[in-house]
Amino acid sequence: MTGRSQHALFQRFPIDGSVAVDGRMLPTPYHVYDGTLLMLGGTACAGAAAALLGEGWAPLRDTQGRALMALWVGDFTDASLGPHRELQLSLFASARPLPPVEAHPFAIHRALLAQPEVRMACVALWNDMPQVARYNAEHLGLNACAAESRVRQDDGCWSFRFEEPGGALAAEGVVQGAGRPSLAALWRLLRHIGLRGAGRLLNSPFLGVPVAMPGSQRVAWTWTHSDRQAVRLLEDASRVAIRHPRYATLDFQPAYVQQMAGLRFVYLRPQ
Repeated sequence: MTGRSQHALFQRFPIDGSVAVDGRMLPTPYHVYDGTLLMLGGTACAGAAAALLGEGWAPLRDTQGRALMALWVGDFTDASLGPHRELQLSLFASARPLPPVEAHPFAIHRALLAQPEVRMACVALWNDMPQVARYNAEHLGLNACAAESRVRQDDGCWSFRFEEPGGALAAEGVVQGAGRPSLAALWRLLRHIGLRGAGRLLNSPFLGVPVAMPGSQRVAWTWTHSDRQAVRLLEDASRVAIRHPRYATLDFQPAYVQQMAGLRFVYLRPQ
């Protein structure tokens, strides 16, 4: 832990308890003090998304009939559970079916800013520290499991590979990151979220996103701050493949990449 833990985000949401996981007392809520997070936003097969969400949650669809989805790769260098990496698959959903949203590369951003009923549903999570995976599964109620990871950043290019114990491949990819902001992408994003959405982003010290757990109605709030952010459209030879047979049916099609460096993150206890 470093001086970064004194940031206002952690003052507002401090560690105030502990929870037993495998006979060890671990801190709660979960904090990340530093690291980099890569988000690939896009769409998935709506039927496969609905099947993974199960009863109680409906996937948010766009006007092309696709479900909104994101893939996250995290390289957390300083965290309350120790340094670790993770891969997450998220669908965007609501407790009741909502009208389709406009098909657009940045439909996820607009939905989270403009539609209070929308939740980010974590359908799969892999961590390269078994203790972190068990914490996420037992304490936070997430569909988490341990995996071996290879995550590299070389001259702005990310490569990642997550394998479950026994060698089953979860996902892999090679993605040109967003180390520098793309003005064209930023302009397109701001136009899509509108003045009200842009005002909310600019006036909020932390970004709050509610996370749902498929199979239950429990929701946990997450709060994020980063030193640097950049976004760009995926218009190159970036390759991303979900190999796990349960999730390959999603037919994930990424549209943009967003990179958050100098990450600070809090995952609160589910309610």
